[in-house]
Amino acid sequence: MLLTMLLACGTISNNPFAEDATFVEVFPTEERHTVAFEKEVEPESPPPDPPELLALSTSVSGDCNRFIFALLAAVDLVRSLPPSAREADRREWGPYDWKSDLKVSAWVERSGSGAFDWSFEGQPSGSEKEAFLSGTHYAGMSVQQGDGNFVWQQSRVAGWTSDTMTGTLTVDYDNRSGIDLLVDIDDYSYLGSQPADSRYRYVEKEGEGDWQYRTAASVGWDDDPSTVEVRTRWIVGQGGRSDARVIGSSGREFNWSQCWNMLNVLTYQHDDANVNPDLGAATDCLYLEAAGVDGI
Repeated sequence: MLLTMLLACGTISNNPFAEDATFVEVFPTEERHTVAFEKEVEPESPPPDPPELLALSTSVSGDCNRFIFALLAAVDLVRSLPPSAREADRREWGPYDWKSDLKVSAWVERSGSGAFDWSFEGQPSGSEKEAFLSGTHYAGMSVQQGDGNFVWQQSRVAGWTSDTMTGTLTVDYDNRSGIDLLVDIDDYSYLGSQPADSRYRYVEKEGEGDWQYRTAASVGWDDDPSTVEVRTRWIVGQGGRSDARVIGSSGREFNWSQCWNMLNVLTYQHDDANVNPDLGAATDCLYLEAAGVDGI
């Protein structure tokens, strides 16, 4: 009788358990919020090591993804469990044990025009709850095909646990057509490294990828630290191109381009300081023209 009254009053939908999935779909996922360099079919004889700029882009994407995978550990815990409370436009989970003496709770609230606000809150033993992951999602043609933003307070989590990675991750994303991520990492430190800031942009659509990033690094110049900008573009199964630019604090500049084929074998190389031997011609590249960082 109580369930009948609630349904009649519109407090919850007439299929609340099926609708739980709608609320869960607003959370970040590996498929929609990580940087993915597609792996090609392995040849019978392994090719040489990949070009340096491709290897660098792969390494940097790993640092970016390390933050994403850290937050997905909390998200996947909640995703695997049923809500602890249901309302017509709200779901709540927890509190559940997560790390050490840390309990985690989560909620999603739906408002007009397909907008969802959501938050994950941690509560160490004997302390008040604090949000460590929160965002807003706007549904598109489907809930998953939407756009929005979220913030991950890894430093707050590290203060509660024994994590050695610190920093704050901010992601603006648009999944309405492919994947488009704008990622800011502030005060990133891993295993005690010097905290640094980085900014990334990743776009993937119809088998074509575009990964660009800017960070500070030491390259051995007298005016270090320098700003390093790299843009890597590729088409799955065909190859790609990386264009790098290093700008010293005094204005000194260095530009370097590399192209590779479907087996990640270097086919073209040129830099404007003759640091590396020239190889091939720009006409051997999938992308004929160099492209700088322009989306961050």
